[in-house]
Amino acid sequence: MSRLSLITWPLRLPGQLLRGGLDRLSAAPRLLSLTLEGACPLLSQDHPLRPSPISQREIRQTLWRAARDPRLKVILCRISALSCSGAGLYALREGLAAAKAAGKRVIALPLNPDTQSLWLASAASEIWLPPHVPVMLTGMGLEMSFYGEGLRQIGAGMDVTAAGRYKSAMEPYTRATPSPENHEALSALLDDLFDRLIADIAAARGRDVEAIRAAIDEAPLSPARMIALGLADEICPEERFDAHFIGAQRTLGGYQGRPRLLPRVRRAPRVALIQVHGVIREGLREDPAPAGATTLALCEALAAAKADRRVEGVILHIDSPGGSATASERIWRAVREVREDKPVVAFLDGVAASGGYYIASAADEIIATPRTLTGSIGVIASKPIIGDLLARLGVHRPRIERGARAGMFSLSRPYEDAERAALRVTLSEMYQLFLRRVAEGRGLSEAAVDAVGEGRVWTGAQALSHGLIDGLGDFEAALSRLHERAQIKRPTRRVILFAPRRPFLRRLLGPLAAQSALMRALDELGLGLEARAQLDLLDLQRRERILAWCPLSLR
Repeated sequence: MSRLSLITWPLRLPGQLLRGGLDRLSAAPRLLSLTLEGACPLLSQDHPLRPSPISQREIRQTLWRAARDPRLKVILCRISALSCSGAGLYALREGLAAAKAAGKRVIALPLNPDTQSLWLASAASEIWLPPHVPVMLTGMGLEMSFYGEGLRQIGAGMDVTAAGRYKSAMEPYTRATPSPENHEALSALLDDLFDRLIADIAAARGRDVEAIRAAIDEAPLSPARMIALGLADEICPEERFDAHFIGAQRTLGGYQGRPRLLPRVRRAPRVALIQVHGVIREGLREDPAPAGATTLALCEALAAAKADRRVEGVILHIDSPGGSATASERIWRAVREVREDKPVVAFLDGVAASGGYYIASAADEIIATPRTLTGSIGVIASKPIIGDLLARLGVHRPRIERGARAGMFSLSRPYEDAERAALRVTLSEMYQLFLRRVAEGRGLSEAAVDAVGEGRVWTGAQALSHGLIDGLGDFEAALSRLHERAQIKRPTRRVILFAPRRPFLRRLLGPLAAQSALMRALDELGLGLEARAQLDLLDLQRRERILAWCPLSLR
């Protein structure tokens, strides 16, 4: 107990007793109502003018408190247009399942029922469906755009050199269809995700796997048909959802769990959260992404966490397809520096592959969800070739050079044979370094890492079987593992975000400037994520020569 806590405890006691007494005299909240919608990020990001959306952690903590509140009997959960990652959906589903396991009656109402929302809702005790809304339980698919043929038609192209048979990041620019290796890897990913989704629904609903497969093949389904198949329990209009239950009700924002009669006198341990979000690149702390995925931003945050005596451990939240190979190496070293003094646990969110996994391999322990995309151990180098295109447009770019390879990275011509050979040597050295880093961090041989490397992407469940991660779970599971490693006897659910300070105007205008009319239009067409990935890649190639990059994402 700290000296400050001893001094302030008597001052806090009357207010705590008053709040606790009033709550016990008021009507008990036997019903909790929550709505899952929108992006639902892991943590809320403060913005001067815009309220933050409800975060996954807020929902999980609310469900955790609800599960331990004997006064609360029913949890009503609307599911509406969720757009978070597969890892985010997994975390929300785990929260609903935990509340159900604690004996609460959890009723889910997916307002626009599709495959993902039905999988999420299946964790509830009951699934209710709105009337006259078709249930789009149509399965899972993966669709990609390949520009290789179109680029050749206009006299452009991409010259690519890769280390790893499955390192397919640049295939969309060189081919019209996936290579056999890429098709094999993508099919295995989709098989694993689809089989797990079917198994989860079957187990939750008490049906066999083949019945779920048959229902998916029959979709779209009517609400009545879903009930007949045992995949739903009742039909209920949204406006009458809450009216089915009588008694006091609390919404997500108004429910804080059962209040304590006595205030806490202990000081909560301090856990540092460092976010690795978006493209990893060399650069300054002022990155377009709020968390900062540049070397300076991340290395400064790691150094601050190491120097802070109150910090007892660090959790890395990684949601990144990678980026610069050299930046990933620098951040890897910074993580190892922290690990010398304090435990570090990495949590892999939706995508933590290539450079994102490179950084994670420096941690003491790695936790991922079964739906996380990770691995992609490999490196790649490429450059656009636009000489013929410019010539067709009447644009000529004469060069004057000194040095045999001064024009190696010119966009006017492909690599020469000698240049390509030299580049392959460099890529091979970087790939071997990648293998060593993973082997060292995971306690594996380089040969074992190479066998699951060569650029191949794995789901979290597959990565666990190959020894690339230590366990499956959500962010709360990773936080619990950090508590154990740091030997924190009284675990805290509070984490302190270590991130670069951003000026007020940058925080105010940054998100607005990034969302152009074109990007909003592409978002409406469902192409926004793909467009952003291509723009990130083009910007990265402008600065970097060798990439640890995996553009794949499943939504």
